[in-house]
Amino acid sequence: MQNDINNPYLQKSAALFQSNSAQAGLFKLSELIPAFANVLRMCFLAQVSVSEILTKVIPSLKKYIPEMPAYWLMNRVQDVVDLRTKSSSDLIKRVDLLQLMIDASTNEPVQVRFLLLILLFEKLVFFPTM
Repeated sequence: MQNDINNPYLQKSAALFQSNSAQAGLFKLSELIPAFANVLRMCFLAQVSVSEILTKVIPSLKKYIPEMPAYWLMNRVQDVVDLRTKSSSDLIKRVDLLQLMIDASTNEPVQVRFLLLILLFEKLVFFPTM
């Protein structure tokens, strides 16, 4: 069990669940005018994309443009999955849920629309009351 309160994983996880989406202006507006919800959602995703591109092009901006906690956690998990996938031929075989999912994965193309995944993620994380 993790007891270090300064651990960045615990801090980002706490920030993810502490965020109150009802107080954000875009979320209030999307609740007020449901017809604009998709437009506002796309504006939010565009803002996230622009901030990611800016921090990749100009790394010194990372101090001024914080990464959203949900995206920070997803990027760290992707790093772990990439590391485990590369080292899957090692003699040390881990026995955990992540390794089982990696072992069950396939290189075959899966017919899932990316937009559907984004909408599902938003529904679970950003718009839980809709």
